[in-house]
Amino acid sequence: MEVLKRGFACCFERARFIEKASRYFGFETRHVFLIQPYKGLSVTNFMPLRQVTHASSEIYTSRGWIGVDSNDLFMLLSESGLPSSYTNAIYNLDAFPMLVGKFYNVELNVIYGLYSRHGNFFGKNFPGPEYV
Repeated sequence: MEVLKRGFACCFERARFIEKASRYFGFETRHVFLIQPYKGLSVTNFMPLRQVTHASSEIYTSRGWIGVDSNDLFMLLSESGLPSSYTNAIYNLDAFPMLVGKFYNVELNVIYGLYSRHGNFFGKNFPGPEYV
């Protein structure tokens, strides 16, 4: 309700809203955390400040997982109309023109279930990641 009252939100708040609304209507969801690797996929990814990150969502459909962006108005549908996960789309950028020229042109790691790398977004604030 806080996001609706405020009238604006960051990507992590929008993603969480998309997930909660989708679950309300009976869909399975998963939270997607995208991070530009600092030194490969390791705990060092969570330390640098001003690092490129993005939060989004995936919703499970009868045809598989579909990525739903939290900031831009797109879902990850191939030209043939099949849904795609972020993991698949990032490694097949040619098949997903809506990603070209945006944040997704850099190398990214996809981490499912990570809500915050610094522990200051939801619930009690504590140092370290919030992961489900």
